[in-house]
Amino acid sequence: MALPKHGSTPRSMAFLFDSMEPEMKGWYDGLALEHQQLMDFGQSYGDFDPYGKLAYLDQLDQISERWDNLFGRCSLMGLVNPRYLEQSQDFLSTHSIDEAGYRELISKTHDNMRQEAKNEIQSWS
Repeated sequence: MALPKHGSTPRSMAFLFDSMEPEMKGWYDGLALEHQQLMDFGQSYGDFDPYGKLAYLDQLDQISERWDNLFGRCSLMGLVNPRYLEQSQDFLSTHSIDEAGYRELISKTHDNMRQEAKNEIQSWS
């Protein structure tokens, strides 16, 4: 597989599924499905009332934490695809950011979105 084009997203699978136990694969499949459903639901985020926006952001945080747990566990078991890690690092570096910076950017974005929702709630008073 060729390296991704400059700035493109990783193309390799994140995990070595052939070596994964069925229970772990089930955990991945369930999490991936829930994440996709949440992303689909979020397409109408702008139409949510502010309480719905806060609840949605909470769900995003929970999904992110669950992915971190899965990646941590798979990393300890040697199931994270090294090629995926290389491509992810390449992607981030082409945007002059590292993993910590990416996480900080997401956190700040979600904090701003939360504050906007809270401001909207306050404007109702």
